[in-house]
Amino acid sequence: MRGTEDWLHIGSRVKDRYPDFGPNHQWKNGFDAIVRYYNASLPATNVKLSSPVCRILWDEKDDRVLVVTRKGDSYLAAHAVVTFSFGHLKERHTKIFEPPLPKSFTKYLGYADLGIADKVQLGWETPWWGDKPLSLDIIWTSRDIPQDRLWLYDIVNIESPHRAPNVLQVFLVGKDAVTMENLPEATVLKHMMYFLRRITRTEVPKPIFFHRTTWYNNPWTRGAYETYITFWGEQQGMESHDLLAIPIANSNGAEVLAWAGEHTHNARFGTTDGAIATGEREGYRILDLLEAKKL
Repeated sequence: MRGTEDWLHIGSRVKDRYPDFGPNHQWKNGFDAIVRYYNASLPATNVKLSSPVCRILWDEKDDRVLVVTRKGDSYLAAHAVVTFSFGHLKERHTKIFEPPLPKSFTKYLGYADLGIADKVQLGWETPWWGDKPLSLDIIWTSRDIPQDRLWLYDIVNIESPHRAPNVLQVFLVGKDAVTMENLPEATVLKHMMYFLRRITRTEVPKPIFFHRTTWYNNPWTRGAYETYITFWGEQQGMESHDLLAIPIANSNGAEVLAWAGEHTHNARFGTTDGAIATGEREGYRILDLLEAKKL
């Protein structure tokens, strides 16, 4: 699963480098547990929340980088590690970076894409499907769904999430995920009830909980799941995510911009552990650069 509905969109060579670490597991207290873990070792004044970055000036005097937020705050540093979602980076880089990023780097942004994947969750006071967790992979054998709800065909599975036994969750990808995001919530709920009643042949009761993700319409993500090298990008010679991790040097040759995030990991792209590893990679690389300046 890559967040696209067509395997022909995806290059094939990079998949051979993707190690399978076994089943996925969920954090007991959600992904906030990771943030709290790292945040505990940082001074509170070093973390600025709700401060979107709108400009990064990376060819300033004294080999510094100037980062400006939408609130008007600015930060001057020797190095900046950019961890934007690939979708946000691809869409907004021409408006954020000054001077523009070199074409030798930005061409690779055109050779990859961030997938589109969403979840819809419904919950009940008690699980109407029984005591055991429900897990169904969906294979459609007919094409008779009403025209106003064709996006349901892109639902690939339904399951009970870990530690939420009263909830059912569906996963969908590609253009139909965008279709779902653009529908009113009441319409999505109506379509989901139709879907559940049809595939289970059960008079499913009205849920007490409803939630849907909107990763594509979120301007800070513009997609979800993983960044993949496209088939066309592979034909142009891009065979590695490493090319998205190349540091950017200013006019004096000083490496001032670094890149981290799942899209910069050559093997574990699309994973939390891959994203964390790239942050550590760039942190250690910058420490080496700072140490070299002392010599």
